[in-house]
Amino acid sequence: TTGFICDKIVLNKDPGANGYIRLFPFPQKSNLNRQLLSTQNGLKNAERKYALKIRSDMFLESNAFLNLFSQYKNFAVENSYFTERIMVDGISTCYKKAFGICDWWTFGLKSDLEKWYSCSLSKEKDGEIYFDNINHKNKKFNDVVCQYDPESYICYNFLSNFLYIDYDDCTFNTEKNIYITKEFIKNNLICAEYTKTGI
Repeated sequence: TTGFICDKIVLNKDPGANGYIRLFPFPQKSNLNRQLLSTQNGLKNAERKYALKIRSDMFLESNAFLNLFSQYKNFAVENSYFTERIMVDGISTCYKKAFGICDWWTFGLKSDLEKWYSCSLSKEKDGEIYFDNINHKNKKFNDVVCQYDPESYICYNFLSNFLYIDYDDCTFNTEKNIYITKEFIKNNLICAEYTKTGI
């Protein structure tokens, strides 16, 4: 912890990795539970009204994202699950993929982020492979071997608090699930262009 300038450092007991997300071109394990645990505990210890959750390999180059957030946070919505919109990176938030909301960084009211990241830890075990070449049902996802990728797991579990969703695994990229995702983005998120955020 030497050299850090911060108000508080939160140390978490490592829950370990989850199963593999993909095996090619190199094996990639999921850090979903590490992300959830560190985010949940970080938000518990945060003492300000707003919070930014960000990957440890990303940097803040400016506070430009605050201007974007102030401009759009209260933009009129019909069916919102949050007090204010939450802001996410738009470059990898994909409305064509069910529940594919980017998890690189998230900004908003602390209370809204606590709701968003409130799901239970995944039960997928370290080294687990959910799909193999025999039981994979959708060629579009034939490089993915986990039941849920991290971003879909977070979004699906959050929306399941309000809606019935048929989503047994990440291949359930149905028209209905894509519609649910589009409506959620439209009414709840600010998808920010990364070049305008300073992140």
